[in-house]
Amino acid sequence: MTTQLLDLPTELLAIVFSYLPGTYLKKLTDVPQVKYLAIDALYSSIHFGWEKPSHLGYYDAIIKIEEVGKEFEPDVYGTDLEDPLQFAKEVVSKKIPKPKVIYFEKFKDLYEVSEYDSTILQDVKIGFTIDDFKKYGITDSRNIILENEVIQKGYQIQKLYQLPSQWVLDYYFIDDEGYPEALTYGRRFLSYVFPNLSELTISKAIPKDVLKYLPQSLSILGCCVESSDIDTDEELEFPEQLHHLILTLQDGAVTYNLQRIKYLQKLSVIHGCKNHRFLLPPNLKEFLSIWGYVQIGEILQQCPYLTSICCEKFVGCRIVTADGLLGESQVHRLELPQHEFFAPNQDFALLLPPTLTHLIINGYVPKIQFRPPQDVVILDFNTNRLDNLQSLVLNEIQNLKLIGTLPVSLTKLTYHVHAEFRFEWVEDLPNLTKLSIKYGLSPSYSILKCGSQLEFLEIGYCYLHQAHIVASKLKYLNLSHNSFSTISTRKITIPEGVIELDLSYNRMRKIDSGFQFPSQLYKLALDGNGISDLPELPSHLKEFSCFNNAERIKWKNKLPTSLEKLNLNGDHINDEELQMLDLKRLNNLKRLGLSKNIIWTINVDDFPTSLTHLFLFENYIATIHGNFSTLNNLVMLDVSDNQLGHYINYGSKQVPEVFGTNIRYLNTNNNNKVITQSQPTFLTSSFRRLKSTLWNYMS
Repeated sequence: MTTQLLDLPTELLAIVFSYLPGTYLKKLTDVPQVKYLAIDALYSSIHFGWEKPSHLGYYDAIIKIEEVGKEFEPDVYGTDLEDPLQFAKEVVSKKIPKPKVIYFEKFKDLYEVSEYDSTILQDVKIGFTIDDFKKYGITDSRNIILENEVIQKGYQIQKLYQLPSQWVLDYYFIDDEGYPEALTYGRRFLSYVFPNLSELTISKAIPKDVLKYLPQSLSILGCCVESSDIDTDEELEFPEQLHHLILTLQDGAVTYNLQRIKYLQKLSVIHGCKNHRFLLPPNLKEFLSIWGYVQIGEILQQCPYLTSICCEKFVGCRIVTADGLLGESQVHRLELPQHEFFAPNQDFALLLPPTLTHLIINGYVPKIQFRPPQDVVILDFNTNRLDNLQSLVLNEIQNLKLIGTLPVSLTKLTYHVHAEFRFEWVEDLPNLTKLSIKYGLSPSYSILKCGSQLEFLEIGYCYLHQAHIVASKLKYLNLSHNSFSTISTRKITIPEGVIELDLSYNRMRKIDSGFQFPSQLYKLALDGNGISDLPELPSHLKEFSCFNNAERIKWKNKLPTSLEKLNLNGDHINDEELQMLDLKRLNNLKRLGLSKNIIWTINVDDFPTSLTHLFLFENYIATIHGNFSTLNNLVMLDVSDNQLGHYINYGSKQVPEVFGTNIRYLNTNNNNKVITQSQPTFLTSSFRRLKSTLWNYMS
């Protein structure tokens, strides 16, 4: 008898859901049978990371129209929130459950939640960055607030990031007697927080003597130890219970003896060099090197159970992969720079462990001191029988030679290589669900037959002008940065099941009126093209981006009311066209970008009250009718670089009356310019330059 997932006990389902990324959990909140389990898991761990931007910009990160297929391979767990006060209100009203863990990137967000209702943070594991509190005078208002919130209210601070190293030094090494009273606050704070900490990062270097005083409860520690006073082979006294150590290294010949950390599972080193050596506990499972050099052979000899070796952003000379140890290891995940695979011929190709499930090869790195006579990356699938390989990433490689056939076990393939890709290679990969190709596919391909399981397809920088895609399960399609000047049924076939589509930067001038987008499409990107007419968009569309369009769009068809995110920055929209858009009817719209247009007058009543984020910077706005306070959900507004100086009292810190008091992030910078509408020459020449720059870039 088969067991369905929903037949499992609720307690077990809750554990399963706790491991799911937020993108999946959000979808599960629409499933009645598991709605409340999904909501509990979604808000179990949350993160507040916003700060007031000096200039918000029209980047996708702000409007949050993510790249196509982002949810296909999620790597972030937990939920990001922006507005602490709104969060507090929803917890108190029981619209969302009380979290178990909250991380505040800025202490002001913690303070705002606490001021609204301090019980929200009781019995919650809290983490925050302490960089705001580098001063520790007892009369400093920030420190008084910090003391009240953390110590007197008894919050459970378990994660502390960017702790100033001077705080630690003063806490342990300065005698109370005769020392100014200003120190007592910092010491009292640390004496309260340290015993319960599980995660800690320290800014700047600390002497080795501090290590033995750090909380023994720590499971994650990030720090830099001054190398000048480390003796040869001296065993460093890190907390013995550490599971993950992030160690920033200083220059100089040093041996880091970490053998006393018996439970260490992951070691991350930053800025390593040839002068650094490591003595490691044998049970280490993961080793990560960032911006530096490491001796892989030395690591493998000491750690027979190692399952992951990653060298990211490598700068320097070639790594010595040492005596075939890598090929004999049990490593599952491997990330190396391309020069580790340089070989004059097949006989000298790098031997890889048969246990590999994930392999990443990163392209050209500057300042490589050692180069073989022929810089050819050889990846030999005949000698290396990688029958367990699931994911292969070939990233920005200039000269690649593949020997043999790709393993049938592959589920994900990224081929960003300046060498020919043949679609026949993947036709016999029955498990492939994700395929990303850049540079290597010939534009002569017009019919693209994909595997039966493929869900994600990306083809970019390949000059494609036709693509008839055969893929029955395809959901995510990215054909940006190609040469589709016209979108028509003769030029392109998009599988009906596609829900996210990107056709940006194709020098596209026309979409045939008879062309039908997939009916269930909910994300569409047409950025950086030259479209003058838009066909009717799918009725279920939730996210639409068409910024930096080189031609003025006529807006004959109404936008779908289902839209939640809309990016129309840099589209030559004037006052008349703003009225034609009829944005008021988009009652689901939350994020709207209208920056870098030619708008002179704003009527607040023309916007839907559902808006939470509105971007109007770099227009010519001189007049605002109405008050932004009527948009009672608006938390972020950018009207910088306009002509609104007469609305703004620059000598006062109070929010101007026209903007109301609800807006959390308000940018009104650079509003002193005065331009009249009787200057059409200025506008015309500006947009001619914009169009010329855009099309030159795309060509």
